[in-house]
Parts: sequence; structure tokens; C-alpha cells
Amino acid sequence: MANHANSTPGAVSRRFFVSSVATLPLAAAMVPASAAPASNPVPQPAGELASLLLRYRDVGLRLRTLGAEVAAALRKMPEWARPAHEAGGRTCRWPEWSRSELDALGLPATMTLRPSLADLQEFHRLCMLAAPKDEAVLRVQHAARVDAWTAKRLRQRSWCRRTGVDDLRRQRQSAWNAKQEIERELLAVMTGPDAASAFRQGGFNA
Repeated sequence: MANHANSTPGAVSRRFFVSSVATLPLAAAMVPASAAPASNPVPQPAGELASLLLRYRDVGLRLRTLGAEVAAALRKMPEWARPAHEAGGRTCRWPEWSRSELDALGLPATMTLRPSLADLQEFHRLCMLAAPKDEAVLRVQHAARVDAWTAKRLRQRSWCRRTGVDDLRRQRQSAWNAKQEIERELLAVMTGPDAASAFRQGGFNA
């Protein structure tokens, strides 16, 4: 999955959304505006805020469940096929090679164990600069490395499909998109002209 931002656009933070869900009175959150007693109707802004906060909570719980399911599916894959965490918290999705595999392809000891296709292309470029007279041989060697890399990448993709990782990742991305949309709707409600009324009627202190 690409990296997701941890901040919400505008002045209202995601931490506020989470704390709002936790403090939302159950009665205000679970009774729709249309079902409120006629003598004490719930104003529409407050009903909308409660509904959005509940949706936000639910999609957050869904994301947590999907995260656990993705982790469980990844554990079913061989270690070389699983993504790895690099320095700085980044995730490398490329398959892992053993040092002997890289040696057999004529790659240097400085080559990462999880090379990308760009890494192979850069190594080939440097080899061509160092020995331009060996262009024909170097091109053959590079083609063999690319073929080996592609074959291993296809095996990795096959594991992702067989374990359900691909489908779970798509579900997680869909849920994440829904969460971001709810955040935009919450921001609009909480910064709109009826925001103060919505907070008072929803049980919050503006």
C-alpha cells in the first residue's frame, strides 16, 4: 500500500476526531434525527455530526481489522517474498535475494539484498561506463539479471494472490479512502456556520 498522511487537512486534527468519538454520548449518537421526540428534536447539524463520528469510528475499526488480516496473510508467505521495513520506517516491497544468488548473477557485494529493477539498471549503466568496449557482453549479462529479477518478482506476486494479500490490501485502501472522505465531511460540518450549534446539541463544548 503507498504512505498515508497522518494529518487531517485544515485546523481540525485526527486526534480530535478520535477523542470526539470516544466522548460522544450514546443517546445522541445512536438516535437519528428523524427518531427524536417531537418535543426535543435533534437539530440536523448535531445529527449529522453524530452520524459522521460513528462512521469514522466504524471505518477505523475496519482498518484495524484489515491490518491484522493483512499481517496474518503475510505470515503465510515465505520470508523472501514478504515486504521488509527499511531504515526510516519505509517499506521495501521487492523480494529478497540471498547473497549467493546475487553473486551468481555477477552483482557486487554492495548490492542490496532487495534490489529493484532500477538498481539493476544503474549497475548496468556504471558497468557500461567502466568498460564500454565490453558492451555486447554486458548487455547479455544485464538481460539475464533482468530475466531472473522478473521471474522472482512474478513468484512473489503469485504468493500475494494465493494468500489473499492483494485482495486485503485493496479492501484496506478502499477503507482508507472512505476514512479520508469522512474526515473531509467532518471538517466541513465542524467549521461550517452551524458548527457551534452542532457541538452544543451533540454534547460537546465548543
